[in-house]
Amino acid sequence: MKYNKNDISPPAAKTLEVLEYFSFFQGKITLKQVAEATGISQATLLRILNTFIAYGYIAKNSEKKYIANFKLAKSDTIPAYLDSALNDSLERLVKNTGQSAEIITVKGDKLFWYNKKEPENMQIRINARAGFKRSIYELDAPSRLYLKSLREKQAAECFSTDAFYDIDYKGCSWSEAVGIWSVENINQVTYDKHGNSNGVRRYAALVNDETGGFLFILSVAEAAIPRNNTSEHVDKVISAIETEKNIITGIVSNENSLFRSGHTAS
Repeated sequence: MKYNKNDISPPAAKTLEVLEYFSFFQGKITLKQVAEATGISQATLLRILNTFIAYGYIAKNSEKKYIANFKLAKSDTIPAYLDSALNDSLERLVKNTGQSAEIITVKGDKLFWYNKKEPENMQIRINARAGFKRSIYELDAPSRLYLKSLREKQAAECFSTDAFYDIDYKGCSWSEAVGIWSVENINQVTYDKHGNSNGVRRYAALVNDETGGFLFILSVAEAAIPRNNTSEHVDKVISAIETEKNIITGIVSNENSLFRSGHTAS
């Protein structure tokens, strides 16, 4: 979302980034891991976290790991009634693909990781986890699908037209960026044919409500290594995502039907 950076308070913005991250991340985490997820320097983070500890919002254990002691709620595109179903879908995706499974939504000009699950024995772990944010300007599979779901005019109004870059981190002009995402089909699973600079490849499917409104992106993330490049593997992951998308879409449709029936009856 476009805004004048002079109109916001950088210290307040960083504090909110940390609060939001801890509100989604469940478990114990190190200072280094929080810094990697939020992009905030460890020195600045230490001051923020020490303040939260002093006020009782965060605890620090003997292993120097931080634990949230609060709940923060903000309106979201994902309805609460889907939480259990999404957890089940992520668990099935992990089981059926052997890779990390993610629910990604959009907050401003960032992709936001709403939930994530991964195999316990995964050899190459993906850093992104619940509460993680990343720029939407990196044109990987989730970004491309979301941007394709917007009209070009709407995308230009929401985002900086000179800030996009491709999966190889090469800057793109506005026309080049539009050309990259315009070939996507929002009704199909798309994926990155090779990994980004961190060696991560993502598959993505757009999940909408009955009216076509954006709910979230269902994603699988994996290391872009040779054994994951075969057509059999790619087809397996795409099929697993399509199955879960259909299940979730059916739940959304059924919930809306129940709501309409109850509303009519009243």
